[in-house]
Amino acid sequence: MHSLSLSHSFQEISNTYDDQLYYTHVYLDSDFRTKHKLQLDGTTELFHNLHGTLEELNMGYGNQRISNLKYGTMPAVLHGNGPMHVKLDLNRISNYYPHVFNPTAGEFGECYTCNEDRIDVTENPPVILTNLYVKERTPFIDYFINKTFELNHPRSRWHVRIYNLAPSHTSHLQELINFHVYDDNNSEKFASFELFQPEDIQVKELQALYEYGMGECTKVKCDWYFGLDSEITITDNDVLSDLMSYNKSVITTQLTIPGQYWSNFWGGVNSDGFYKRSDDYFDMVLRKRRSVFNVPYVSSLVAIRSDVIQSKKVAYLNERFSDSNYDVAFADNARRNNVFMYVVNTKQHGHLKKMENYTALHTNNDLWQIFVNPTDWKLNYIHKDYSKFLEFKRYQFPSPCPDVFMFPLVTEKFAWHIVHELESIPNIFSSGQNQDTRLAGGYENVPTVDVHFTQINFQQEWLKVLKDYIAPMQRLVFEGYSSKNDAYLSFVVKYDMRGQRKLVPHHDAATFTTNTALNRVGIDFEGGGSFFIRQNCLVGDAPVGWTLIHPGRLTHYHEGREISRGTRYILVSFNDP
Repeated sequence: MHSLSLSHSFQEISNTYDDQLYYTHVYLDSDFRTKHKLQLDGTTELFHNLHGTLEELNMGYGNQRISNLKYGTMPAVLHGNGPMHVKLDLNRISNYYPHVFNPTAGEFGECYTCNEDRIDVTENPPVILTNLYVKERTPFIDYFINKTFELNHPRSRWHVRIYNLAPSHTSHLQELINFHVYDDNNSEKFASFELFQPEDIQVKELQALYEYGMGECTKVKCDWYFGLDSEITITDNDVLSDLMSYNKSVITTQLTIPGQYWSNFWGGVNSDGFYKRSDDYFDMVLRKRRSVFNVPYVSSLVAIRSDVIQSKKVAYLNERFSDSNYDVAFADNARRNNVFMYVVNTKQHGHLKKMENYTALHTNNDLWQIFVNPTDWKLNYIHKDYSKFLEFKRYQFPSPCPDVFMFPLVTEKFAWHIVHELESIPNIFSSGQNQDTRLAGGYENVPTVDVHFTQINFQQEWLKVLKDYIAPMQRLVFEGYSSKNDAYLSFVVKYDMRGQRKLVPHHDAATFTTNTALNRVGIDFEGGGSFFIRQNCLVGDAPVGWTLIHPGRLTHYHEGREISRGTRYILVSFNDP
């Protein structure tokens, strides 16, 4: 082989010549064959051609070598000549060999090369361009924007562009940008920033828009380009530096829809360039195998090194694919130009959201996402300290009165959204009279000025909160009883100086009641609180989002104390009637 590679005695060929035909001529030349002692390797003693023979291989893994099941040999060289899918098979095998990743070692496999050649990007931070693409109405768009601006990178070396194609997000995005981008002197905090609203974007085709956005990297002389689609949810502030540290041509972090196999990478592609499941895809998505993988497609959060962009080997423009498949077009161009794409899943950086069926029926539509995007709903609306209380014993819960306990349930964001939602609906609050057509009997013994969740089609969402978040706390503080996850009434009560200021003593029609503070005592209102008469105990200072839980019937006769200023909102749920 060495002699053949050095020999010019046969003939010189160009780089574009048919190499298979060349070696055929070499072998058929008997004098040349005899001189160099050439033989055909018909049993793959040294070489194994993958084209049409992948099923003959036993990968072995661990300390074993790849073997040929048909001939019982152990080839030293795998050859990926042939159609594109053969080259992709070779790339996939290279994720494991030689001595790259052993999926049989440890709980998640062992990566031998993951930390090789990684660079520290914190000492001399690269200049980066981060493009945010809002192609459609997006649930939790404020979290997407807010979290992006929280990522760790020096602002002086960070260029930002936002391309918004969703008119309904226009005003909200501008408010967020005013908060994050400009300082008190109205100067930009970043190296440069531009917001493109729908009326500003002349190019409506997605392939052209992404091509233009990526091209901005050259204009601002960036070292790295990041394309972030609004369907992603980032949970780790080091994602940018982590990806750059691998110094790959194109790389992403694994993002999946929680509880599903849908992800932002593919393990294989078919002959049309679309998804084809690879043998190791499920193990990768489930993080049973954790490494840096060479893959044929990446999307949603894509990091590209600037030299790759300048080489013109990556592009979004591709006539083989429809405009909506701009991401598939990009991956196809990269593969055809031999630009490797990688996904790393050694660390959890975030996930994907479901984007379909995001309605515009409400003022704060994210409140209704608990069934569609439960992970994001929790991230945005469940109190950050909630999980800590799941580790508490009964005696560790704050207990301002006998058998009255407190725990953090929802965020201030939830409280603001639910109050804002109700106040945006004209005449939605009841009159506070005994006659109440919302009830089956048409009569309320102890009326309040309130809104039932059934009025805004939120009752099923609240029952989900009861099942997933309130019931676990109930089992901790009232041992021996397990909630049926039912609520006779769930409603928001409004006390204000022009209407109802207090509530007379009463029992609740429930096994246990929860009462969640939705605004700030001492700021939004004065006075108020729940007074438990038999216990002679007042609870009047619950922080926003914190919940009181207490027995509803028999033992905890109580009243709503009068407010002296402002407006007080509470969320009450009569559970297990």
